[in-house]
Amino acid sequence: MSKEWTTQIQYENALRNMNASAWDKLWINEKLVTMQHIENERAMLAGREPCKVVVEELEKGLSGEFRPDKHEIALSREELENDLQEVCNTTLHEGVHATQEHMLMTLDLETATEEEIANAISLNMPLSEEASYEEYYNSAPEVSAREVAQELQEHIGYEQQMICGADQYMNGLETQNQILKTYDTYPAIEVGSILNDIQEESIQAISYSMDEEET
Repeated sequence: MSKEWTTQIQYENALRNMNASAWDKLWINEKLVTMQHIENERAMLAGREPCKVVVEELEKGLSGEFRPDKHEIALSREELENDLQEVCNTTLHEGVHATQEHMLMTLDLETATEEEIANAISLNMPLSEEASYEEYYNSAPEVSAREVAQELQEHIGYEQQMICGADQYMNGLETQNQILKTYDTYPAIEVGSILNDIQEESIQAISYSMDEEET
């Protein structure tokens, strides 16, 4: 298997675990591995090396942090254990910071436009130690990370729906002799998207046919 295929399959299996029922049954190390697979997928799509995801007892009020010197994402132990949605958002959020740094470090100054250079710099502009929380919260890197992480988390919900549809279809095929115990034989998101498109086309065809009959 290629590295890309393995990363995709591990990501899809991670999404299968990201529901309240499954999450509560996982050990904390299994939850950490799930978040690592989320980071691996986002890093692959961003064209960067994935950060190592670690869990620690962070200071109160801190959900996680990106550590560029160690190329790692630290997650709050309390959040990882108890809040699936928040820890997912934190993993995505800190991954965006890793991508912001990657954009700056790989920027080709000879070919980049002034806008691209300005954007990369603004997304990596450090704040002074005297900066207030409000200044930190409203800084360009934080605003971007919050917005992108929210969009990615919403997209994960869509991908989970596609995986669910694909699994139901693949496990229901008459050619299958048993229920699939491992999900490493097909790209579930892609299969689910195709099935969803087919269903939408069928609905549109039926609707069109009914409209024709009424006229």
